[in-house]
Amino acid sequence: MKNLDKTLLVGALLGTVASAHAAPFLVPNGDFSTPDGADWTQASSEGTIISYQLSGGNNDGYAEIDNTSGSWGGVLVSEGGSGPNPAVGDGIPLSELGLTAGETYTFSLDMINLGAGANQAGMKMESWAGGFLDNGAGDVVFPLTNSWETYSLEYTINPAATHLKFVPLLVNFSGPVGFDNVGGDNTALVPPPFEPLEIENGDFEIPDGVGWGTGQGTPVYNATGGNPSGHVVLDGTAEFAVLYGFNNMEVSFEALGLAPGDTFLLQMDIKLISGNFGAGYRLEGPSGYVIDETFEVIGNGSDWATYSVELTVPASPGQTKIGLRPGGSVVAFDNVSIVNPEEIPFSAEVVKGAIVNWVPTSATNSYQPQKSADGVTFTNLGPAIEGNSISSVYDAEPALFYQVVEASIEDSDDVLNGGFESVDEFDSFCAQAWTCLAGVINDQFATRLATDNTVAGTIATPDQVRTGVAALQLKVVNAETEALPGKSLTQQNVLNSGGVSLRATPILSPFGQSRSVVDLATCKATSWLGWKKVEE
Repeated sequence: MKNLDKTLLVGALLGTVASAHAAPFLVPNGDFSTPDGADWTQASSEGTIISYQLSGGNNDGYAEIDNTSGSWGGVLVSEGGSGPNPAVGDGIPLSELGLTAGETYTFSLDMINLGAGANQAGMKMESWAGGFLDNGAGDVVFPLTNSWETYSLEYTINPAATHLKFVPLLVNFSGPVGFDNVGGDNTALVPPPFEPLEIENGDFEIPDGVGWGTGQGTPVYNATGGNPSGHVVLDGTAEFAVLYGFNNMEVSFEALGLAPGDTFLLQMDIKLISGNFGAGYRLEGPSGYVIDETFEVIGNGSDWATYSVELTVPASPGQTKIGLRPGGSVVAFDNVSIVNPEEIPFSAEVVKGAIVNWVPTSATNSYQPQKSADGVTFTNLGPAIEGNSISSVYDAEPALFYQVVEASIEDSDDVLNGGFESVDEFDSFCAQAWTCLAGVINDQFATRLATDNTVAGTIATPDQVRTGVAALQLKVVNAETEALPGKSLTQQNVLNSGGVSLRATPILSPFGQSRSVVDLATCKATSWLGWKKVEE
């Protein structure tokens, strides 16, 4: 018997909390120093002999189970009773042992093989709360030697438990076996950080497909030629083929670190070897759970590319197989993994820019953002924006000064895009908000010119542009024999309270050859304040 253990035992018998500080403990009479197995109870098969010795233990007294002539064997039970054997009880109160429900502890006992042959014996732990709750992994047994040794096991007490039972046992082995110093350590174990399972050998670097199991077909494992080295080739041209991870076994979503409703990425590298691309993935579980999908090919599929799909963990079933399938083609697979979307590194390019904000006060007015380097001369930042649904624009090349010019579409004579800086999205040879027209005989369309070559084939020279980078060319070439002169015309229709009226319509109708370029940067509907003839 161990003096320290005796001291702890006395405290427990006096009803005190023996482990105000974390320390080893023995159950009542756990060292069998009290004769005849006091404070214990027991059970055995017919022919099995249970006895209690006062010497020869580790140190002094011990209990012995001899199953030489029995059948299944025998058990000792420390269940909180006191007095002569059998001392029946509902378990030892956790508080007496300094234990907490829901925590994991190390429990131990000393054992010796007293026979000539090989023997195994051990112990199981039981959580109780007015009735049986669980016994963890059940019987935990160890191969024994012919000398006293201490054997330990870990057990997590049921969160609902109030009491605990210790059950040393010799089951299905012959014996005799000695038991001594039954107890544990009330220092709760800190569980290691949870490490979710990963797909074993997902990069196929371990030869011969270790970790993978064939569902159908014949996989070919290669040490080179993958992305970058090992990979597997599946041929689905002659028969359905599928290769499963985790050795073709179902794996629980919990073991993968996933709970119902969680999303995860199934990711893999794929390369088409031959045939029409049909590569995909297959999840297969109990109760008819199957997801079988084909990836959309990247390019023509002949180069290594990473394919991924976002999946949601179902409420049921709780487990699945994870497989690769080539479809009706020959396909190479590599770097198969399960990724929590939260673990995908965020990648973004930081670009210098500016956000221009304003508060639109009218649903019918237009708002023209403008920028300036000196606060004096402003140029338009994109086209004017009508209404109040948009209240900001982004400028990729920030300036020192910004302003937003508000204009009334109904009542104002202001012309939209009067500088012709914005290109019409449907007619690249015309300006936004303008209509470039021609009549019937000898007419020519107005054309937007730009010094920055915004529209190929309509390059302006600097002397053709008054402000900004663009101008509108009204060009007419008339033959002297024509009965009617040609025209080049542009117009802008602006809605006002009187309906639709024709606004800002310069008409150039000379005889002979004539060229004019108009920049309407300060244009009003009733006057032309900013146009010049370039050539006549």
